[in-house]
Amino acid sequence: MAHQEPDKSYNIGKDAEAPARGIKKPDGFGEKMSKLLKGRKQSQETCENISKGHIGLKHSKEWRKNQSKSLTGLKRTPETCERIRQSQLGKKYTEEQCRAISKRLIGNTHTQDKTIYTFKHRITNEIFTGIKSDFYKKYKLDKSTVCNLVKGKRNTTQIRGWILLNIPVNSIPEQVFSFD
Repeated sequence: MAHQEPDKSYNIGKDAEAPARGIKKPDGFGEKMSKLLKGRKQSQETCENISKGHIGLKHSKEWRKNQSKSLTGLKRTPETCERIRQSQLGKKYTEEQCRAISKRLIGNTHTQDKTIYTFKHRITNEIFTGIKSDFYKKYKLDKSTVCNLVKGKRNTTQIRGWILLNIPVNSIPEQVFSFD
């Protein structure tokens, strides 16, 4: 509103939030300001004020998506990974934090499948009974192929001679039978 009626405005710029927005700067202005501000330390009070200003700040879904995209594929040095690990060692969570984490994980489909399966090797007749992850780790099999075998996808009937003997009861869809 201020820029539409300049004689009734006290703001110098067109936009009160960013008065320098849209104003042309001379060549080299950015480099000059960068050199001037480099190495400058902020006071403890300024840091605390910035910290207080961020309390309760909620980022939009778009911001979080862009942030995630920018960090995807980021390669961290072993030193950085070690610093992160050291910072997390001994960290204790409050009861409230534990409840919040638990609530957030409800419905998470990436949790480990604890269903017990039985596999048999067709040549050696060896039998394995246990969960999928133990099976593919023990015999060094491809995780996705084992999952496809269990789900019955892509016409996968065996993996390196291993076949699935049982289909767990909880994975069989209910069928309606009528006895007339």
